[in-house]
Amino acid sequence: MKRVVVPGMEKAPFLCGVVDDVYTAAECAALIARANAKGWSPALINVGGGEQAYEPSARNNSRCMIDDFEFAADMFKRIEQHVPKCRVNARKGIQPVLGINERLRILKYGPGEYFKPHYDRKYQDAVSESVFTVQLNLHDVF
Repeated sequence: MKRVVVPGMEKAPFLCGVVDDVYTAAECAALIARANAKGWSPALINVGGGEQAYEPSARNNSRCMIDDFEFAADMFKRIEQHVPKCRVNARKGIQPVLGINERLRILKYGPGEYFKPHYDRKYQDAVSESVFTVQLNLHDVF
């Protein structure tokens, strides 16, 4: 994994890395086709309390959400060697990293679309929480 230095955060602990070629071009194309078949909607912002809102001043791109346990498990297998084995939680102590959230949020950006700089928030349900973001670039058109 290549470490990425986030501007303004040069002295921070590891924040971001890049792993190349997690999926083949054909696998990426298949996931894009799957998202196109399901359809796209405006990408929303989490505003707290389990609520979301459309905030075009913060982001104006589209997204498709697909729940897929098998895809998430396969993705984790492919990147697991690059992911920390555990994390330290101030209240819960050492916690193992177990996998990837099955809710895939596939984002699409057209000309002039953006998601302004932000920090991702954790997702939590009754049995788990997600604290890392895994982002795949499915093509090389930027």
